[in-house]
Amino acid sequence: MQQYLAINHHDNVTKDSLLLCHHLGNYHFNKILAKAGDPYFDDMIDFYTPYIEEWNAAYKIWKKSFNDEMQATAEMDDSLALLIEEKAPEWVYGVLSKYGEKTPRVRGLIPHKRKAFISGSTQDKITGIDTFIEGLGSDPLLAGVKASAVAFLPAFKAAYTKQDKAKEDLANFSNDQHELRITLCQALHADEGDLTKHFFKQTSKVDLFFDISSMRKTKKATEDDKGIPINLLPDEIKLLDLRFTGKEIWSVENKAAKDACIFFGDTSTIVEIPEVKYVIAAGATLQIDLNTLSNDMRFAYAGNLSAEDNGQLVVTEVE
Repeated sequence: MQQYLAINHHDNVTKDSLLLCHHLGNYHFNKILAKAGDPYFDDMIDFYTPYIEEWNAAYKIWKKSFNDEMQATAEMDDSLALLIEEKAPEWVYGVLSKYGEKTPRVRGLIPHKRKAFISGSTQDKITGIDTFIEGLGSDPLLAGVKASAVAFLPAFKAAYTKQDKAKEDLANFSNDQHELRITLCQALHADEGDLTKHFFKQTSKVDLFFDISSMRKTKKATEDDKGIPINLLPDEIKLLDLRFTGKEIWSVENKAAKDACIFFGDTSTIVEIPEVKYVIAAGATLQIDLNTLSNDMRFAYAGNLSAEDNGQLVVTEVE
């Protein structure tokens, strides 16, 4: 049975946005702090303070983790760009300049030219470089090529490890913060009820203690815009007909049984899923802050990571 009375609107409008919860929670706190000295509001402040302080302390940690993940991803992007645009061509040219293209030596070292260095997952690339270095051995003609690959690999591995840890940390902190979000919204709802009783003859005054405008805007977006469904065939990459300024926050829900992804690019002709992407696990919802995109990332894509099953994502703008 659908609940009718005592609906917690604070919880409903912040389910997909820790940023909104942070704003609403502190907005209310500042409003009641302004009434300090009034015994009624002093009691409310005493009740609410532990919840907002716990939230704010954890939010700082979550926000730092979010920023760290963005930095680690940017560093990994730089490492990938260096590998793809400079190092891989350099190594291939270095081998070809010493041995003929169709010689057994070349076929053994770089049978698919740069593919081993630039295709597949990051771990696939690391394996490709490791294998390449081992294959070079002590060949004096390729000593310079080997020195370049050996010098590059540790930094590349370190960037990958740093990004992987940053993603794991952010996921853990996000889970913790969403638990605190529920608790904080319960405290907000309790204060709403208390204020409703206090101003039962002037209930319009209750709205003065909450950012109703932001809540209504988010609620309307949730109710009126159920999101844009994106159907995907197996292995399909789809350019999305979505316009954005880069200041929005998207909530992306994966309604399928296999993982899918969202990624962004600077061209409308991308035909392969890049290394840098937002993976949405089967049955999960992921929030994407478009503020983190560089200015040239003006095209949005969806990709089905399953080669056997159809996929479906639902994209909703939540902020």
